[in-house]
Amino acid sequence: MAWMAAIVRYRAIDLQRRREPIDYGSDDRLPDWQDPGPGPLHLLMQRESTRDLRRCLEQLPGEQRQMIMAAYFDGHTHESLAAAKQLPLGTVKTWIRRGIQRLRKCLEP
Repeated sequence: MAWMAAIVRYRAIDLQRRREPIDYGSDDRLPDWQDPGPGPLHLLMQRESTRDLRRCLEQLPGEQRQMIMAAYFDGHTHESLAAAKQLPLGTVKTWIRRGIQRLRKCLEP
């Protein structure tokens, strides 16, 4: 039975691959999905539950805070941060790791 199911599955995949691709036309017909409201970082920082995190982030040195915010809130990789700041990758990783350790200590009850 498993052998038969595998044959049917692969036949279905082959049929799907042979279909003509769907032409959606130009991107002008697609709606604009950008939300004009505040971004997720702004909303997070406004919540009452993040008051302590904001306080602890403000206690970090400027470069360390910027690296953590760029990595975790803006989605930048360590590699992209190192290239943008023209720093060695190990330095960026160390700053972020030490910053997170300081945040953890600051947020402990």
